[in-house]
Amino acid sequence: MKMRHFKRYVAFILALILTVQVDIGITNAKEAEMHTTDKARDMYNMAVPIRFDGEDEYVNDQIPEANNITNIQLIDNTYNNSIYSVQEYYKAVSNHTVNIKTVYLTEGEEGFTSIKLNHSRGYYSPKTEDNPEGYTTEGELRKVELVRDWTAKLKEAIDNGATLKNIAGEEVDFAKLDSDGDQSIDSITLLFAPTDAKYAAEWNSPLWAYQSENYSLDIETSKGTLTSKRYYQASIQNAPLGIYKEAERDVFFFNTSTVVHEMGHIFGLLDLYSFSGNNMSVHYMSSMAKALSPVVQFMTSREREAAGWLNAGNITPITKAGTYTLPPVQDEKQTGTVAYTLELPNEKRLYLEYRYVDDQEINRFDFNGSKRELYNSLGNPVKSVGLNKSGLLICDVNMNRRFPSNSGGTPQLSAIGGQYSTKIDAPRGKGESITYGGYTISVTDLTKEKITFKVSGNGLEEEQQPEKPGNEGKPVTNGMTLLAPSGFGEELQLTATRGSEIQFLAQAEGKKFSDGDILWTVKGGTAADTKIDVETGLLKIGAYESPTSVLKVTGRSDEDSTKSITINIKVTLGTKTYAVTYLPGNDSVGEIESVQKIHDTKLRLKDALYIKNGFAQTGWSLSESGEKVYDLNSELNKNSSVILYPYWSKSTSNTITGFVTLQGRREYGQTLSANVQGVNSSDLTYQWIRQDKVVGTAQNYVLSADDVGHVLECQIQARDKEGRLNVTTKEPIGRAETVTILNVQVKNRIAENEISMTAQVKGVHSDNLVGMLSFYNGNDKLADEKVVNGCASYTWTGVKKGKYNIRAEYQPDDKVMGSVYKSSHASKYAEVIGVTSSPSVSPKPTVTPKPSIVLSKKSMVLDTVGTKTGKLTVRIVGQEQKATFKSSNSKIVSVDQNGNLTALKAGQVKISAAANGVKAYCDVVVKKASIKLVKTSLVLYIPQTTEYKLIANVSGASSKANFKSNNTSIVKVDAAGRLTVLKEGKTTIKASANGLTATCKVEVKKKSIALNLTTSTIYLKGKNSIQLKPVIAGPSKKVSYKSSNAKVARVNSKGKIVAVGKGTATITVRANDLEKKCKVTVLPAK
Repeated sequence: MKMRHFKRYVAFILALILTVQVDIGITNAKEAEMHTTDKARDMYNMAVPIRFDGEDEYVNDQIPEANNITNIQLIDNTYNNSIYSVQEYYKAVSNHTVNIKTVYLTEGEEGFTSIKLNHSRGYYSPKTEDNPEGYTTEGELRKVELVRDWTAKLKEAIDNGATLKNIAGEEVDFAKLDSDGDQSIDSITLLFAPTDAKYAAEWNSPLWAYQSENYSLDIETSKGTLTSKRYYQASIQNAPLGIYKEAERDVFFFNTSTVVHEMGHIFGLLDLYSFSGNNMSVHYMSSMAKALSPVVQFMTSREREAAGWLNAGNITPITKAGTYTLPPVQDEKQTGTVAYTLELPNEKRLYLEYRYVDDQEINRFDFNGSKRELYNSLGNPVKSVGLNKSGLLICDVNMNRRFPSNSGGTPQLSAIGGQYSTKIDAPRGKGESITYGGYTISVTDLTKEKITFKVSGNGLEEEQQPEKPGNEGKPVTNGMTLLAPSGFGEELQLTATRGSEIQFLAQAEGKKFSDGDILWTVKGGTAADTKIDVETGLLKIGAYESPTSVLKVTGRSDEDSTKSITINIKVTLGTKTYAVTYLPGNDSVGEIESVQKIHDTKLRLKDALYIKNGFAQTGWSLSESGEKVYDLNSELNKNSSVILYPYWSKSTSNTITGFVTLQGRREYGQTLSANVQGVNSSDLTYQWIRQDKVVGTAQNYVLSADDVGHVLECQIQARDKEGRLNVTTKEPIGRAETVTILNVQVKNRIAENEISMTAQVKGVHSDNLVGMLSFYNGNDKLADEKVVNGCASYTWTGVKKGKYNIRAEYQPDDKVMGSVYKSSHASKYAEVIGVTSSPSVSPKPTVTPKPSIVLSKKSMVLDTVGTKTGKLTVRIVGQEQKATFKSSNSKIVSVDQNGNLTALKAGQVKISAAANGVKAYCDVVVKKASIKLVKTSLVLYIPQTTEYKLIANVSGASSKANFKSNNTSIVKVDAAGRLTVLKEGKTTIKASANGLTATCKVEVKKKSIALNLTTSTIYLKGKNSIQLKPVIAGPSKKVSYKSSNAKVARVNSKGKIVAVGKGTATITVRANDLEKKCKVTVLPAK
């Protein structure tokens, strides 16, 4: 996630903690390479129409322009009944493996009702003159309240007898909401009437359409308790011009773009646009980027594979140069190859699929919108947006993740080719070719039935040369990196309207951006006023530039002319735009970003994008270290290009700030690294926590077998700051990969043919895997063989002449190895030439196991007090079944012959276990146990207005302290050491870890202000004065003074009251959120 989203990120995490929500996690791409079944799964989506406090029931209101159907019928047409419905869409993209049936929660015995919430719509909207009850800055908290609001109301409705019904009024069992047997509700959809213009629904605001998770709703069913999980909310569109009608049926529906997109998140699919709204990497090639309207386009084959809707039989790797064919992607069920793949360096892969848009019978969702017959509810023809070019779509996919996402800035899925940012011309047509990643792909023929293309290049006929990695997703060519504008692919092309201004920024290899040695030129223009500033790179396209012009903008290093980059710009007619460019300046963290402002419109400037140690970004300046010109999120009105720098204010906070991300695959044996950026301290500590237990205390952490199936959290604290940063793995740690290697040998004999199969299984961290290998001919199982020493064999005899698809599938033995490895498979073709009798099964081969020994743990941490002992167990393969244990230093750790360990002093040793001539080792670290509190005494005050947290420095097997208060009626303490003050008194807080204890004495006093006046009214004459000397009890000694009437008496910041004129005034003294008042009466001098 980019730094510019830091504040949003922190606020969002707060919201997630309060609602026990978590974002959809991301897993390794290989987890998606699964086999799907041919049977379609009925998945029930519980739709809940809701209405806000003060709003009337609407679901049964009729819509005159749509043949008087009701709102609930309009919703059902959109979800279930229309040929373009959500049900039909996901039936098509899932290759007919998922059938979504939307049913409705209603409180009425007859008909349908909406669920009324506690708060009004305005309460969940920003505060304006028209909406005085809205929020100002606490939007995330209102978002949390909205979730709590509908959760509580759904619980109440269900407890009071609310039922599920389909549109026919038939009751549906709540148990059907769980179609996959995980005791979770598959999908919840919250629907509400359209939002009035005065109730803004900005990005990430409470009323915005979004998907998330909520585990707070439990429903008792005939099959047990179901718990809510994934949900999304959206508004219905029931305005006459927003309702559409099919051409051949009187079926009305509303625009499905939003609801289809959000339903994709329910299945785990992620956004293919960035947080800045940039869709250019994919745009109209997937509904998870820019959904077409009102009929949504298809998804890419990689997304469908990741969701489990296409299997290994549908996705075929290309391993040889040659000619290939593909059928078009269809909305009907497809068997066989739907897409081909080509391997790229750096765990990337090309996906090739045929998108055909010239016939609605092939795919109603991938169809040229200008040819589709569609009407609005007023009967007027509607020209819907659609794709306009058939051809071979090629996508570059990062395989590090199961579900690709472009929201983090660097695209993980990009549609390759095309001149338009919409990507509608990205598919390669007949006679077109593209060279990418060392491959050349040429389309030779294209019909309604298939596309034919040739593939050649690296990795096919000769060893593939690795490509040079990009510069954080920025285009790089000839030693030059293009920094702005953003959103380019490798072809470095864009489209711009004449009269517009575009800011170009680049950096030469080996140079700093601040060196500024790039010189810019432009060629190809026809208008005299088309020019570019040679030093700044600001291009101004002439107002009368020809709409057929193609401008060539070149940036070249002034010191090394071989380093250059050229961008082609196709000029079009349209509204001109201006470049607004954000630069971080020196000594700050963040990326350069450039956006376009449309002529005569207002552009809302961005929130804080950058981080600088000791400072907070509070605005925007026109120069580095210049004055603040614009506030964060303010509006830019002027029609001109502008470069903005962050305006910094000195940070006075003693709280740790920064941004933390996790790197590394979330699998057993992999290393996770907590990377902190922009942090305001260099004295950091790390704690890796699993189920409230600290399991690691370094910046890097190696995932153990005990971590599998659990979510891990990393907490970062600073010894010189308060607070902490934290990040979680979001989803449980997964199993490690295994690889099955299959060798097949055919023996053609006169009497009897044989196929010998030998499979070897390797794990990421061990080659001595155990389990079962199943051998198949197609889908027919031949035998199950036990895996010994990572291998198993089988010989199939009496095989008839023909070709056979031999497959070996490995299933690990979890009882022996623990649930730490995944299954895997491999397949090969075998051809038998001879003719023999019917097959028979040969005797199982005798396998002599190779001796091996495995310890239960590879590493262990002990200490000198609380955790002095440990135990190792062994798994032995071989004749000798008794292991011999030995310590490399028995003065640090001793070990007996049963594997029992005893720590004697601090240090590090290696414990060995030997049997049958082989050894295994465990690294043991013994830490000196200690615990020390940063504060040993505290004075706190009530009422409490700030949080205080005790920090314990712990060393030992466990690095987490347990806190306890001797008197919880005075001060309570939670597991993290946070103190809650309840009443006056004295108590002691104990912190314990590893058998040791440290204490902190806490005294709680009541905050107070005393003015020490003998009377309640002070009398002054003429210009006399008096000095107030209040006595303050509280955490702060800061005092403020204020006079209610400065024309009678003034008071300065030090409490000196001076008489000004005849009359009476009240002096208010404030400290620690308390105040005291006294009256001052000024009399005439005589």
